[in-house]
Amino acid sequence: MRKVIASAVGLMLAGGVAATTASAVENQFGGYWRTRAFVQDEFNQDGESYGRIDSRTRLYYTAKFNDGFKFVNKFEFDYNWGSEPLGDVGTDGTVFEIKHSYADFTLGNVRTKL
Repeated sequence: MRKVIASAVGLMLAGGVAATTASAVENQFGGYWRTRAFVQDEFNQDGESYGRIDSRTRLYYTAKFNDGFKFVNKFEFDYNWGSEPLGDVGTDGTVFEIKHSYADFTLGNVRTKL
């Protein structure tokens, strides 16, 4: 009798693992890419002109497991074209940043972000 119960429990556990690994995940991507260029001509005391092109890319990725549970991630890449350091755009001075990363889920009637 113990062998039958142990076999039944083992099959239920194996079936539960197979059911959870076969669940679908919806991948959602978004974001934007901005490039700007500006030139400062004959504005320095030495009479040299100055020009720069920089870009900012923001990538949004959400892994949605179901309507009540998802992971949200937002990344940012900054870079100057043709110069170092690459991330010297704005005040942060970094190339790669994780802007947001959290789990969004529902517990009963309460929406929770962690």
